[in-house]
Amino acid sequence: GDDTERADTATALESVKGLLRSEVGRQTGVRFTPTLAFVADALPDNARQIEDLLRRARESDAELARGAAGAQYAGDPDPYRVPVTEDEAAEMEAAGAETAGAETAGAETAGAETAGAETGGAAAADDLQDGRPA
Repeated sequence: GDDTERADTATALESVKGLLRSEVGRQTGVRFTPTLAFVADALPDNARQIEDLLRRARESDAELARGAAGAQYAGDPDPYRVPVTEDEAAEMEAAGAETAGAETAGAETAGAETAGAETGGAAAADDLQDGRPA
């Protein structure tokens, strides 16, 4: 029940505590009957809280399922590697040859720049040997 009903029940149990203790002692046959203490059970409140949490989890799952209903995967339909056919290999080689030609021209230019740097470095070394600052 609510707080008022719980307080009324606690008061009623407190008023009959002596009678209940006597009855427990008589039925158990013990010489000294222990003192009785009545403690409110929190199980109904805990159960209600757990039910609320489960309800929120079900609502969240339902909302997530609605959002995922029309969703698609971000990657390829088949993310696993498959063997390349001969036709695909030939196409990749042709595309690679075109790309390699462009890279080779860039490498030649870089080689010329490197050769210039090497020549400049040799001249600086000669200057140091002559005792003149570079």
